[in-house]
Amino acid sequence: MAQLVYPIDADTLLADVDAARSMAKNYAGAYQSASPYPHICIDNFLPEQVLENVLTDLHQEPVLCAEFAALHPVPGGDDRDRRIDPRSVLFRRRRP
Repeated sequence: MAQLVYPIDADTLLADVDAARSMAKNYAGAYQSASPYPHICIDNFLPEQVLENVLTDLHQEPVLCAEFAALHPVPGGDDRDRRIDPRSVLFRRRRP
């Protein structure tokens, strides 16, 4: 496997600040001058284990949603269709 560009701990998702700044300096020029808008593609950006952890979490998501819904029923009903979906709590937009 090629050298990782951005060293990050696969379990905690913590990264060294100095390493992040160093990586940013190495790619800043390419990002800023990209066309038609600033962007960049970086191979081997994350450790493979981070991606494996994401896949594992996604496979567990239906079970976790069902467990969350069982623990947090919507007030005023027992109907399963009316239970709170954790995604609605986690991803709802915050209004100013």
